[in-house]
Amino acid sequence: RGLARLQAMAHQLADTPARLSHPPVATAPPSVAGSRPPPYIISSIARRRGKTEESTKKDDARKEERAQAKIDAEHIRLQVQLDCDALDQRAWESELQAAQRDEDRRAERQEAMQIRMDEAHRFEATQAATEKSRMAFESTMLAVMANLGRGGAGGS
Repeated sequence: RGLARLQAMAHQLADTPARLSHPPVATAPPSVAGSRPPPYIISSIARRRGKTEESTKKDDARKEERAQAKIDAEHIRLQVQLDCDALDQRAWESELQAAQRDEDRRAERQEAMQIRMDEAHRFEATQAATEKSRMAFESTMLAVMANLGRGGAGGS
């Protein structure tokens, strides 16, 4: 930006020789004249350039500080983002583990309930078999007693 401004000023000064307080110095041949300003303009620009370069060094230092500050801020922002992502990842993993524990407990409860139901069915089957066996025993005993009662009544 500063260089463009200096070039514009050089062209303006080259276009207006009547305003100069001192006579113009020998100019360059026409083939080179379009590419560079006359020597007296160069000397004034050189003085200005020195001042510009000093301020440019200060500006460069400020720009470097700003650039470094932007880089540092971006690093901090990225680190914060990484930390947030890590926290989100841990929370997500924790939720998955909690869901897995809940599913495991649910499966264990279901398995325990199935075991209790199987035991209840076995108990009922055992009870039914015991009742059937008892009834068979009673009917056999009644038949035996009936035979004994007939045999003892008929034999006396």
